[in-house]
Amino acid sequence: MYSNTGYLNHSDIEIEDNIHPLIIGSCGIYRMLTVPALRTTRPQGRRDYQLLYVFGGTAVFQKCGRSFTAPAGTFIVYTPGEPQDYEYSASRKTEVCWVHFPEKRFRTFCARQVLTGKESWTEESCRNTTSFFSR
Repeated sequence: MYSNTGYLNHSDIEIEDNIHPLIIGSCGIYRMLTVPALRTTRPQGRRDYQLLYVFGGTAVFQKCGRSFTAPAGTFIVYTPGEPQDYEYSASRKTEVCWVHFPEKRFRTFCARQVLTGKESWTEESCRNTTSFFSR
């Protein structure tokens, strides 16, 4: 497994910030090469947002009470307090970038960014998950 990560102030403490427009608390990249699987389970979620981008292979995510295989080119967003459960694996050749941030105005931020396009998946798009993942 190749891993390259960074943490604001060298800490994995979840950040809450209502002052700055956007702060990256932590970020990283994982490439599953030899480790059979890497699973993350956070039943209570986190206090911040997590944005993940699958840029190679596939990854399995639990979202909206269902399990989905997300192909390369997929963005996944976990909101504060939302349970997180996902898995990367060498057999699926998973390559993922991720970032945690405390953006309280995330919806406004997304409205101005590419995340509102076809490749995004936030809680609003849960109603349309079948068509989203069947393309």
